[in-house]
Amino acid sequence: MNHVKQRGLVYKSLRAVTIHGTTPEKEVDLKGPLGLSVLFEPSEPLVDLIFVHGLRGGSRKTWSKTDEPYHYWPREWLPRDPDFKYVRIHSYGYNSDWAETRQSFLNVHDFGKSLLGALHDSPLLRNNNDTSVILIGHSMGGLVIKKMYVLARQDIAYEALAKRLQAIIFLATPHRGSDSAQQLTNILKASISHGSKAYVGDLEPGSWALQSINEDFRHFSNDLQLRSFYETIKTQIGMSSALIVDKESATLGYPNEKSALLNASHRGISKFDSPSDPNYITLRNSIVSCVNNMTRDSFVRKREYYQNQMRSLQAYLGVRERPEDDLISLEDARISDSCQWFTAKQSFREWRDLTQDRVRYYWLSSKPASGKSVLAGTVIDNLEDLNLDCSYYFFHHNDAAKSTLSGCLRSLAFQMALSNLKIRKKLLDMIADDIYFELNDERVIWRKIFVNGIFQSERSERPLYWILDALDECSNHGALFPFLARVETPFPFRVFITSRSSNDFTKHFGMLDSMVVTDQVTVEDTLRDIETYVQAKIESLPLDQDRLEIVDTIIEKSSGCFLWVVLVLEELRKVYTQSDIIQVLKEVPPGMESLYRRTLGTMSETVRSKSLIKAILTWIMCATRPLSVIELVHALNLENNITVTPQALESSISTDCGQLVFIDKSKKVQMVHQTAREYLLSKNQESEFQIKGSAGHLLLASTCLRYLNSEEMRPPRSHLLVKVASRLTKRSAFLDYASNSFNAHMRRTHSGDDTLLASLDNFLTTNVLCWIETVAMSGNLSQLTRAAKDMKAFLNSRAKYKSPIGLPVQRLDMWSNDLIRIVAKFGEKLVSIPSAIYYLIPPFCPPESAIATYFGAPSKGIALAGLPKHDWDDRLCCVAYANKQAVAVSYAEKHFAVALSDKTVVLYHALTFQENKGFSHIEPIKLLAFSTSGRLLGCSGRKRVQVWDLACDEKSVIFDVAHEPLSLLFLEQETILKALTRGNTMYSWDLANGIKQDVRTGQNPFEEETESFRRPLTAATCSAELAMSAVVYRGRPIALFDLDYDIFFGYCSKEPVVDLESSRIEDTGVTPVLDLVFNLNPDLSLLAATYIDGDLALFEPCELSLLVVIQADATVLSCSPNGRTLATGSSDGTIELYEFETLRLLYRIQADDYAIRAIAFSCDSLRFVDVRGPQSSIWEPSVLVRSEGAETESVSDTTLPVPKTVEVGELDSIVQITTLLCHENGKDIFCGKDDGTISVYEATTGRQNQSLYQHIGGIAILSMAWGRKRQILATVDASSSIVIRKLTKTAGVWQVEESLLNTRIENSVCQLVLDSENTYLLASTVDSDTIWNLESGTSKTRIFGGRHAWRWVDHPVQTYLLLLVDSRTVTIFNWDQFEQMSGSARTEIKSAIPTEGSPSSVHICVGGRFVAINFNYQSRDQSSNELLLIDPLEVRSESEVIAPLADFIEFSGNVKYFLGILGSKLLFLDHQLWVCSLNLIEQKGKLSRHFFLPDEWVTTNRNLICQVTSQGSLVFARHDSLAIVHRGLKLEEVISGPTAQRPRSTLTLLHKAQSAPG
Repeated sequence: MNHVKQRGLVYKSLRAVTIHGTTPEKEVDLKGPLGLSVLFEPSEPLVDLIFVHGLRGGSRKTWSKTDEPYHYWPREWLPRDPDFKYVRIHSYGYNSDWAETRQSFLNVHDFGKSLLGALHDSPLLRNNNDTSVILIGHSMGGLVIKKMYVLARQDIAYEALAKRLQAIIFLATPHRGSDSAQQLTNILKASISHGSKAYVGDLEPGSWALQSINEDFRHFSNDLQLRSFYETIKTQIGMSSALIVDKESATLGYPNEKSALLNASHRGISKFDSPSDPNYITLRNSIVSCVNNMTRDSFVRKREYYQNQMRSLQAYLGVRERPEDDLISLEDARISDSCQWFTAKQSFREWRDLTQDRVRYYWLSSKPASGKSVLAGTVIDNLEDLNLDCSYYFFHHNDAAKSTLSGCLRSLAFQMALSNLKIRKKLLDMIADDIYFELNDERVIWRKIFVNGIFQSERSERPLYWILDALDECSNHGALFPFLARVETPFPFRVFITSRSSNDFTKHFGMLDSMVVTDQVTVEDTLRDIETYVQAKIESLPLDQDRLEIVDTIIEKSSGCFLWVVLVLEELRKVYTQSDIIQVLKEVPPGMESLYRRTLGTMSETVRSKSLIKAILTWIMCATRPLSVIELVHALNLENNITVTPQALESSISTDCGQLVFIDKSKKVQMVHQTAREYLLSKNQESEFQIKGSAGHLLLASTCLRYLNSEEMRPPRSHLLVKVASRLTKRSAFLDYASNSFNAHMRRTHSGDDTLLASLDNFLTTNVLCWIETVAMSGNLSQLTRAAKDMKAFLNSRAKYKSPIGLPVQRLDMWSNDLIRIVAKFGEKLVSIPSAIYYLIPPFCPPESAIATYFGAPSKGIALAGLPKHDWDDRLCCVAYANKQAVAVSYAEKHFAVALSDKTVVLYHALTFQENKGFSHIEPIKLLAFSTSGRLLGCSGRKRVQVWDLACDEKSVIFDVAHEPLSLLFLEQETILKALTRGNTMYSWDLANGIKQDVRTGQNPFEEETESFRRPLTAATCSAELAMSAVVYRGRPIALFDLDYDIFFGYCSKEPVVDLESSRIEDTGVTPVLDLVFNLNPDLSLLAATYIDGDLALFEPCELSLLVVIQADATVLSCSPNGRTLATGSSDGTIELYEFETLRLLYRIQADDYAIRAIAFSCDSLRFVDVRGPQSSIWEPSVLVRSEGAETESVSDTTLPVPKTVEVGELDSIVQITTLLCHENGKDIFCGKDDGTISVYEATTGRQNQSLYQHIGGIAILSMAWGRKRQILATVDASSSIVIRKLTKTAGVWQVEESLLNTRIENSVCQLVLDSENTYLLASTVDSDTIWNLESGTSKTRIFGGRHAWRWVDHPVQTYLLLLVDSRTVTIFNWDQFEQMSGSARTEIKSAIPTEGSPSSVHICVGGRFVAINFNYQSRDQSSNELLLIDPLEVRSESEVIAPLADFIEFSGNVKYFLGILGSKLLFLDHQLWVCSLNLIEQKGKLSRHFFLPDEWVTTNRNLICQVTSQGSLVFARHDSLAIVHRGLKLEEVISGPTAQRPRSTLTLLHKAQSAPG
């Protein structure tokens, strides 16, 4: 759109906007306020534009031709000009009214100083401290600006601001004074009613003020862009007229100045009639020139910064397509001036211009092919022409990637981040906070990205617009409306939606009530645009007769169908004589079906290329997304009998496909319209080009698999750990489509096809890992999950026709499980290093999994031994609580909380399950609930409700209640907490102020109000989604109430209720309800209830109807956040998962132990926690992973899978390994267990060889120490019983010989230490330590009071000494006397971390050259580690402090656990769970990483139990087994710097400091 026409349209819109938004004139300050005022703030300011008025002007008056608001052009015109998209606009006012009676001593210097202070102190300019500044001054305002700039350059305090001042635009500024000023001075002197004004004297020619300003400004102005405009029309002064400021005075004559005239008087030079005023255009273009220079410089300066941000956001939101591609593709159909009838409609303008606060949504419906998308494009243009922030999305039914609501929301979020700095910062903060989500779950996206993210941004008056086109082509469009019905934003929010008309949409929009404007495109509306379009296109046809007649004929036949007109005009282009054109118009029938039938008939007459045409149509019709030309070429060439070039394909499409297919501007091949696709797939039409869906999908699936089975997709042969980019060769353009779509086509084929199964089986045994790597490189692993679900569906369907026997079927079934597990357990690692799928992941998968079976045993790679689990374990972790019961649980984004019977709440990390922190409640806990964001945690007992703010040092508030709460619910963006109690009282608290807001006691609808006895509630639940509560009175059915107004809706019951007024259960026949829960998906109005007789019932609460009843024997219910799954827990410990909508059983955990107290799902609905008895368990069954997004087609003959059952008893009846030691021979491993047994395991296989002995009482072994010299083993159990046995190994079998010590001490033993000669044993407790002489049998005890963290270690060099390490110091003791060495003071360990740490472990390194100390530091919400190495010989009497060795500080890294020492290598686990090594001697400072551990290996509330064998194998204790990693250290990636930067983690070497402490 050209600029002149654009400005005309903007001006028309401006008049409409300002007229609707005008306030009464009496309320408007027509002169304008004093000081700095913001007129417009863009979403992302890069330039600040500041207007400064002149003599007797005003911050509004000077810039407005009239009093009408729309004439105030800095506020009304510039903000709606697209060239000012990044410009923040201000006006500055000061008192320069010479007509005031009071005398004024203020001069230009004072005004300049005041302006400087206003700019320096402005919060907006301070917060955005990198914007460039342009100042525009009218008349004396230009002098004020010059003086301000001089003052800024002369004062170092304003240096930063001065550098930002980039341009000054002068409007009739008297740089050399004005004769009129002299006259005015004389008038003021002579007047008795007006006081003198010093600033008027400053304007006189030759005044000292002007000379000073000009002299100083000349020295500082070289770096400025200067623009000067001078007046050319005389100003009327009394009976005469004159130029107030002539050209000579209005221009500076500087080399960097550009000057121009304006056809205006002195007063009119800053005031204009309209945006088309030539003077305005001249001035505007000058401002734009300065703005463009500055924004261009800003973009260049920040290009890499912006690009990194955009890449991060694209990866985070999973956005691959450019949103503007769809808009570009509409350009050919968008004729200038078309659709203007719509943007001129009052209803649209009122919606756009925010004239009615409540009206947020605009729904425009029409019949198919009537040009809705073109109209949506016009709306987008209209909003962008007004410089309004607009995000848009075009749904496409034939593109799987563009037919889901999740994809739409992610694209809108990305566009909003592009245009709005505050929103971009919010999303980047979410990335930094590790807030992730399932890319295809629209409910999670809405909650996390919008409700808890974008809609929590800073408040702004700038509106945001969404344009959603063809919402009817969205596969799950109904999910959008509950979101829109409850949206709360900190900014004006408007949504424009187009769709076909349907009863379904009428119902959905009815949810929005008065918030929506409904409109419809009529035939008459469309005919206007059709006429415009035809008249524009008809010019290119060779017509001699009256063109109007042709136009009229086309319009008459079109019946308002825009697509029909487009196709007819395309057909007319192919004929070259007037007679042919007339003949075509006679033959072309009205209506799309008739037109399609005629087109196919014409295509059938061709004698060539029919196979190619059919292949093209098949691919375009059945493809999951539009293919590019080059993609389609590669796909067609993979078929047996087709060879085609890009040029030949484009030619065939344009000449042979009858306008049914076209190539858009993005070089993508598209169907002309959804109606054409529907016609070709219709079974009612007979044509050789008819497409049969299943056959077409079989062709596409086979072609995709042919590519995936090709040599190009063969996995690499190298076993080196290298990055993907260093080895990938150039691959086919068909790679992306084949990798992401083969499974979708496979699912839609006839499942009995053996050829497809054979091709799929070949892929799964050869190239599948290369495919997984390819998917991982995209950063989105959801395709692996989709493929797994499609494989499972294919098998279930096949089972109806073929026997589920045979290796191919078994392998497909195994991979359908493996893919889901790989994503769940290794997803983060796989995305960061896609090549890990070849050598790092398979060894850690169960031996009987498909990936381990076929790819898990490389001859030179990692080998894993010891773990007995043959298949995937659904239970990730189990946490036991000694002498305490787990009573409640709740899950949030980053944490889950477990309440215990001792009134405490334990907080765990949501992903690693490690204990984070704890809280104490003031009474026994009954209920836990997190707020939506997870920032607030609510906890209640019988009489108290306590709320912790996890972001503010656990700040909490406490509220009193009369009865025990049964439900807690956070509302209104976490500012309100509601609690529904047993007394049917709803409490509401204002959390921002910590006060009670409301208390309402509901009336039992089944009783008279006068009844003295009030029945208590036995169960209750609330739904924020439905704004409803469900309560159960004893002996009564489920009663439903409005959540906000306590209105009784009705009741639900699984049996007929005859007498509700009876107070006896047996009279009414109502079975008691044990628990109930609403579905959390607002699209599903469902309520589940479990009864005392074992029934599980599903109700539709809005209809008060019973849907289904099954037998479940459940006592506890929980719903997954996505609303798909219902979990039940029983009194015998059994957990069952059901499909919520149908109550179809999906999964069962069979147990025979403690009753289930509570169940909570993770926010992604993929895990759940149950609490029972003294333990909590975290589960991740694969059945929770469903196909993401709604399927456009499904397998109709799929059989339902058999629910999986897990026996918990097998998991709980194990004897845990509690501690371990590796023998120096590298072959044997000693393990202590929680039944007091000491056993020997084989280091090669990880199998237990023998049991040595058992402590009396079968109490868990806590610690062990090995005496190498005398071959003795010291062990201590939880009862502080200490046993030392001498061991010998004969013929491969260990023999237990004499007992050197068998004793028990009073306090719990924390550590055992043997000296190097094996003469002494030290046992350390909290209060005292004891040393036994094993030869004499004597002992010595030393009392240590008040310590909380310490570790002992035998001195590695001086064998008669030992070292005590506490939180900050090292102290030397001797073994024989157990006394501190004479003259030995404590040596301080200098640390980079100022707080005191706890030494969690101490180890001797490199033959005694170093002692490694691992310190742990606990802060409010995290723990960190610092691994220090000291030279033990430096710890002596004169040593006062040991400081870090400078050579190794650069390797300060991400140390999570110290693992051990192997030769000169120090091994540790970083925070990303990579096993890393640091070489201390040879290749000094070489830092490498080798392999990563599965998350569940480090997911308990105790320290990692790990040892390193002398052969270089790493041994980990895993429950009752050992996991031994062989050859893991041979895989090596050398890291030049730290593995990850964490400010609270360091890895350093220490040496003696040369300076005194402090």
